[in-house]
Amino acid sequence: MKKFYLFFTAVALPAILMAQNINPSQNKIFRFNEVMRIELTMSESDKTDLIDMVDVQSREYFHATAKIRNTKIDTTVISDVGVRLRGNTSRDKFKKSIKIDFKEFGGEKFYNNKKFNLKAETNDPSFLREYISYHIMRNYGVPAPRTHFVDLHINGEYMGLYLNFEQIDDEFVDRRFEDNEAGNLYKCLYPATLNDVNDISNNNVYIIKNNSSINDRTRLINFVSELSEASPSDFESRIDPIFNIDGYLKQLAIEALIGHWDGYTKNSNNYYLYEDTATMKIHFIPYDLDNTWGIDWGFLDYENDVAADWAGGLWTETILTDKVLAVPAYYEQFCRHIVTVAENFFNDAYMIPMFDSLQKLLDPYIAADQYYTYDNGFSSSDFNAAADEAWGNHVWYSLKEYLNLRRTKFLSDLSAYASYGAVEPIDPFDPLVVGSPSGSTSSTFASQRNTDMSIFPNPVTENYFYVNAVAPIKEQAIAVFDQMGRKLPIQVQNNYAGEYRIEFVTEPLPGLYIIRAGEISKRLLVQ
Repeated sequence: MKKFYLFFTAVALPAILMAQNINPSQNKIFRFNEVMRIELTMSESDKTDLIDMVDVQSREYFHATAKIRNTKIDTTVISDVGVRLRGNTSRDKFKKSIKIDFKEFGGEKFYNNKKFNLKAETNDPSFLREYISYHIMRNYGVPAPRTHFVDLHINGEYMGLYLNFEQIDDEFVDRRFEDNEAGNLYKCLYPATLNDVNDISNNNVYIIKNNSSINDRTRLINFVSELSEASPSDFESRIDPIFNIDGYLKQLAIEALIGHWDGYTKNSNNYYLYEDTATMKIHFIPYDLDNTWGIDWGFLDYENDVAADWAGGLWTETILTDKVLAVPAYYEQFCRHIVTVAENFFNDAYMIPMFDSLQKLLDPYIAADQYYTYDNGFSSSDFNAAADEAWGNHVWYSLKEYLNLRRTKFLSDLSAYASYGAVEPIDPFDPLVVGSPSGSTSSTFASQRNTDMSIFPNPVTENYFYVNAVAPIKEQAIAVFDQMGRKLPIQVQNNYAGEYRIEFVTEPLPGLYIIRAGEISKRLLVQ
């Protein structure tokens, strides 16, 4: 039986004249508001080697078969995919992050995806920080990966809840940069400061992800050279022709708001650069946004942070941010982007419904995820409290505390700067029916946690219909909503134990509606 939940948002945002969002929207794989089920089957010895690997830095792939399901797809078995550990500093965690490569052993791309990146999110009791951070980035037009939640099983064992994020590769850039994937793509890891042209040849820091046989780094070397030599007076004329500055300022504004200290500006780490051969500009792509929203080991002073001081690395100069924000016009853009993001996304009206809805969606998976508890001692009650209560240790704030602190502080600091106006999200948190594929952990472990019910007739052709519940439901707990989340006036009559007659007070328009009875929601089609 599929379980469904409703997502609501309290604000509708009109569009303004802004640059077209380059990010693709959700598709059959990246269903933002549901949980995909992945079942891997491999030899028991390979599973043991994968989970208990002696050399945690190994990049060895193991053979496996995969079955993947969500509300849009139900695959037959995919034979011979490659499975290995992924990540950098997270590889020695109890809950392992996993990479699935559909082509490693000669297979085909899966719905045009070469790889899945299943991240364990072991530092975050809410399991939401990275998901929400990417959501803001994408909807504000920053080139960033799509994400979705995954319910992972290996050889029948539930391995826990994961976040899958889109592989940043030639397919990624092809979807965002005018079908152009000819340019070099670099994955940049600590200490990728962009300060010294002599470091650019270091493929452990600036890892070229394509065109590696040619390995022509001329454009990146030229970019770093121009950064080094440019002064505030000629910075714009030298850098704007070769670098997407406004795209970087958008990213930088969100980086500052979410407190992303493990990115370029503060830690010379976790970003990609793409050399667009159509525009001849380099694009900045953010990456690895889990240590955000107040997850910190004492690096930032959130109580006293001001936007004006965001430039400056924790350990060393990061020349790109320092020099960009030293240009008054760019600093003004940066400040206005912060105000715009805060006005459109980083606020209670937009975020709190997202926190609440996602917690409802993920709760049964977290409750069943024994690996969630191992690395930091998180419990399912910690997950349920994460939006309202700080966990402590490296989690300095709850989601709501951080949102209010950061928003209030930054908007106070930047009161002189105007917003660019309303932004139309490409994937807004509109009211959606979301759920899990049949046979998922939600139904396996939550197992009828809520009272089940049936609707008849469905589709509805008259002005009334019936609900039959396994156990009695309070009449006032029954409600009907349209797809905009508006509650319809209805009259409820309890015919006898478990059966209810629901009549619309006003005749509804034909279409899809949601009926909620207690904690369970189902679709209702009116014809």
